[in-house]
Amino acid sequence: NSQELATAIQYGINVAVILFNDNAYGNVLPAQVEQFDGHVMGTRLHNPDFVALAQSYGALGVRADGADSLEQALREAISTDATTVIEVPVGAMERRY
Repeated sequence: NSQELATAIQYGINVAVILFNDNAYGNVLPAQVEQFDGHVMGTRLHNPDFVALAQSYGALGVRADGADSLEQALREAISTDATTVIEVPVGAMERRY
């Protein structure tokens, strides 16, 4: 959440956050599609630019477009003395029970 990011910056808590962004409530959207004949309500999200949001707080913001860039971003986050948000854009998530 945004307020936790602000707290991490305020108190110098150098944590790395990996955010898998599917622009939806990923566990609920597939359930609605499967159980209600494709009708969905309130589960598709309009998200901010999480990289820009992180940077606006003074954190390091990185977008990783795949496994290799995620690994590189995580290595950088671990070796950097800064709070880091790594956004990983993903497609629709598989429904798991």
